[in-house]
Amino acid sequence: MDYRAAAKALAGGTPWPVYVCYGAETFLMREFVNFAVDKLVDPADRHMCLARFDCTEIPLDRVVDEAETPPFFGSRKVVIAEKAFFLTAARENGKVEHRVERLAEYVARPAEHTVLILTVESEKLDERKKAVKTLKERGWTLAFEPLSEAELVRWAEKRAERRGVRMTPGALRRLVERTAGSLPAMDQEIEKLALYAGDGGIADEAAVDAFVPRTPEQNVFLLVDHVISRRAREAVEVLHDLLLRREEPIKLLALIARQCRVLLQVKACLERGLSQKETAAELGLHPYAVRLAAEQARKDSERVLAAMLAEASELDHWMKTGRTDKALGLELFLLRWARREAT
Repeated sequence: MDYRAAAKALAGGTPWPVYVCYGAETFLMREFVNFAVDKLVDPADRHMCLARFDCTEIPLDRVVDEAETPPFFGSRKVVIAEKAFFLTAARENGKVEHRVERLAEYVARPAEHTVLILTVESEKLDERKKAVKTLKERGWTLAFEPLSEAELVRWAEKRAERRGVRMTPGALRRLVERTAGSLPAMDQEIEKLALYAGDGGIADEAAVDAFVPRTPEQNVFLLVDHVISRRAREAVEVLHDLLLRREEPIKLLALIARQCRVLLQVKACLERGLSQKETAAELGLHPYAVRLAAEQARKDSERVLAAMLAEASELDHWMKTGRTDKALGLELFLLRWARREAT
């Protein structure tokens, strides 16, 4: 069962006794936990019926003790244990000792009066551990993975509707692009667009362009795209705009170099036969960013990208040692690569 089905079951009044929430999409994870608390505990009773623990500070024994203790008020309580890295293959830092077998014993006979929620920001659980095996067998684990582009668009559409505004299909795609698929950023920008459009209003692409700025990283992505597509004039226009915003040339060059490395890494992964989802997991990138990088990487060869990266490293040295003017050196670098002969 995925987290959407689990939320539906919660809303219907049939919670699980234990939830293990894991994955890289922490925004969705936090939303699910908050939804569970809202459904399971009355706001007036939370000081008595809700307990939160940080497992990097508190041992698992204390968490389980709390879960086994009947609530002082009401018929049910919620116990939340965050940063439960003892459920993964990550090495313990030695600060707190966790007896994971205690959780395995609890999972075998969970308390009827408690809903225990464990969260961990990790893409995988360690299925060699008995507690994890039992939790998976009972279906009490929920993976919160990064959303695909289509899922991001649907998420944004629903979030906008919740705020009383309708976004056009083009505006939704532009929002995903401008925020690089970051749910917290999308949430903040939708709030701004809702204020602009007003209740029942419509936000189109022009509104997104006007109110949702590109980050320096996104501008550099666009800059690199212009360069490898041999659009010299457009590349210089983007660079001049960034310099007018007082972006530091050395920082911009570092971001350009990083983008070249990403393109090379994505190329290598795809050539090994990995899917875009597998590539995202291996490189620690958002699947949407990998899709964009894969499209961009097709525009030039590995040899050219590697040479561009090498020259960026050399230019960085020249900038930092005062052998070239930073802004001029960066502009000439971009022009040289954008005007090169096709290979």
